[in-house]
Amino acid sequence: TLTVNNGGFIGQGKGSRLVTTAATGNILTIGNGTDEMSGIRLQDFSLFSTVTRTSGAAIKAQKITDSELLYLRVGSRDDDTAFGNRHYDGIDLDRYSDVDIYGGELVSSNKGVLLRGNTDQTYGAECTMGGGLLIYKGFVGVHVGGAEFEKEGNEALDLFIRWAPRAAQAHSHAVDVLAAAATPEYVLAA
Repeated sequence: TLTVNNGGFIGQGKGSRLVTTAATGNILTIGNGTDEMSGIRLQDFSLFSTVTRTSGAAIKAQKITDSELLYLRVGSRDDDTAFGNRHYDGIDLDRYSDVDIYGGELVSSNKGVLLRGNTDQTYGAECTMGGGLLIYKGFVGVHVGGAEFEKEGNEALDLFIRWAPRAAQAHSHAVDVLAAAATPEYVLAA
């Protein structure tokens, strides 16, 4: 668990790994869910599981602002080929503001990225994804829920995601967008 502002982990590529043997829970948790965390930087390392996970996120970040997640590998296509898909959820941003997710691979069986904000709109704004980020095999590539998606007038949902759904999945989406009341408003199919 990381609970220090302006902190983080910087690896040295694919060989830098955080490894778990647990099938449930989060691998890396940022924040305590009460205090705001800012200036977090996670860069250039892999998260690996020795078992198939049935719940929890590889990275769960709570109330983070002005932070960067760069070139992270939650599993990888190579790991998936060698060991099978072992992660449940990839990155879970639970109340956030101004977070960048660039590059890397997110290989999960459920959701690649979860974005959630408060219903009073105090958190849940501005997450930028890009830099060749690959979201692979999940049931949903990006899940957007809470108050962070308020579409008004001529505003457009502007997302480009390289997304490879798992094979033979009857119901899978590149993006699920849910309103605060968890009613589907917009779903962009793969």
